[in-house]
Parts: sequence; C-alpha cells; structure tokens
Amino acid sequence: AAHDFWIEPSDYEPEIGASVTFTLRIGDHFLGIPYPRKRDHLLQFVAHDASGIRPVAGRFGATPAGWIRVAEQGTMVVGYRSARTSVSLEAAAFESYLREVGLERIIQMRAVRGESAKEGIEAYSRCAKTILSSGTTPDAGYKRMLGLDLELVPEQSPRGGLQARTLTVRTFFRGKPVAGLKVAAIHEDAF
Repeated sequence: AAHDFWIEPSDYEPEIGASVTFTLRIGDHFLGIPYPRKRDHLLQFVAHDASGIRPVAGRFGATPAGWIRVAEQGTMVVGYRSARTSVSLEAAAFESYLREVGLERIIQMRAVRGESAKEGIEAYSRCAKTILSSGTTPDAGYKRMLGLDLELVPEQSPRGGLQARTLTVRTFFRGKPVAGLKVAAIHEDAF
C-alpha cells in the first residue's frame, strides 16, 4: 500500500539563529507516523539557502530525522532523497493499486504482455521537499533546486497560503524538465 511521504519542520517561519528540527512522516492524509533517519535508505538530506547547500545533521535511527540552524534571512529549501526500494503484490492487489493511483496504462501494458496474472513489482524511491522562510524580505529562494531525482519547483512563492488557491510547479527528473507526469497536491486543511 502506497503512502504519502513528507518532511515536517518544527517551524515554517523560524527566527534567524533558531534551530529547526525535521520529522520525516509516512502515512495518508497528513496522519503520518514519524519515519526515522535510516542509514540504508538515506541518500541525500540537505538544506539550500542563500549561502548554498549544506547537509542536514541527524542521528541514524532517530526521530526527528534531522536538524539545522537557520543562519540568515530568506528562504531555505530542505530536501530528502531515499535509496531505491521495491515491493511486490499479488496480481489483483497490484492492479487495484494501479487503478487507485491512475496508472491504467500500466494495467494495459501488463495485459498486452500477458502479465496480468503475474505478481506486480514496484520499484520506488522517495523525494520530498519543504520550504522555510525567515524574516520578512521576500525572495525567490523557493525556486532553488536540490538535485533530487524527481523535483517539483514552484513558479511562485508557496508562502501565499490558502489565499493563493493555486500553485504552479515545474517538474524535473534528474535535473531535466519533464512533462506528462501525474502530479497531485493536497492541502492539510482539506482533511
């Protein structure tokens, strides 16, 4: 069963000099459980502010999974990338999952190949970002890229909150623009 994965900072608008912790969460509809920092899963956990990219500190096996001190005013983008993992599901459960997430083209592809009755194997990795803002001076730091395998980059500041109602993002796969991906966004106030 697939789940949402996100980074939850202790403060989205920290003061300069404050220490911010990051809890990795896995679950559905923002009802996630903490996911510890795992040595065999973590490939990248970084923060990018006006001074550049630096690692997010943390202890393996611990939650919160990381922390960082806010050094300057402006926007900080924090990102996490996991190693590739795979899961297998019996054929009917796999097809049900594919329908649920809107991947009917994979169901059709399996049928054409005569694989509909075969166990399904899904390989995945997790890429998550969160954006912090310190101080009152707006900047375009929310557009910073981290080099994640799959990355969404906002076209306008997400700081607008519910008033904005829309958020346009560009999608990148391994640093190159990509089109045709299914992207879904939900706001935690929707639940």
